[in-house]
Amino acid sequence: ILCTQTATDAVIVELEAPVLGEEVLADLQVYWLPLDQAMYTLFQTISGGVSWRDPAISMERVSWTMRLVFTVFISFVYFAVLNVVTGVFCSCAIETTSRNPEVIASAMIKNKQTYVENLRNVFHSMDEDGSGLITLAEFENILKDEMLNAHLIALEIDCSDAWTLFKLIDADKSGVIEIEEFVNGCEQLKGSAKGVDVANMRAEIRNLAKKMVKFMKAMEEQLAALRA
Repeated sequence: ILCTQTATDAVIVELEAPVLGEEVLADLQVYWLPLDQAMYTLFQTISGGVSWRDPAISMERVSWTMRLVFTVFISFVYFAVLNVVTGVFCSCAIETTSRNPEVIASAMIKNKQTYVENLRNVFHSMDEDGSGLITLAEFENILKDEMLNAHLIALEIDCSDAWTLFKLIDADKSGVIEIEEFVNGCEQLKGSAKGVDVANMRAEIRNLAKKMVKFMKAMEEQLAALRA
């Protein structure tokens, strides 16, 4: 409204005493007259339909004050209003995506595939002789190789105790670790040191339970022999 009023006053004054020239009047009519055209010009300047420099120059020839007002309007809309609107839309889109089960499942599958691939790469780096098997000696090199150590830490595997980690991953107790055994074991141990401790405790409890079963059977056999 201010821009239209300023342009209208300038046209009235120009008709009484020509000063601005026909080119300036033409620009005022293109951008600022009448009111609906001024509103359309403002919309074009913020949506890329027209460069805001051209309407600003046409207004500058009439009033420096109105050019400043127009510049403040453009700055406010660009750096405040549009950024807020964009932020709201992006936030809503991210929130909607994060609640989509299909997107979550797809991301989890992709992350797992990447994690497994990284584990396979670490395994091949540890397998010094290329046999497809990792021995305890090769496994202990983790503590000596800073790069392998860092890779395992990045994969959330605590390797501060190589012997304990090797024992937990070597599920079949063969003394060597195959690639699938390594991947499965590391997936189970993924997490902080607490996860390794819990897994170690479970292994110890299983061994203890087996020993207790053997002990109980032996005791029953001895009692049966004494009774006989």
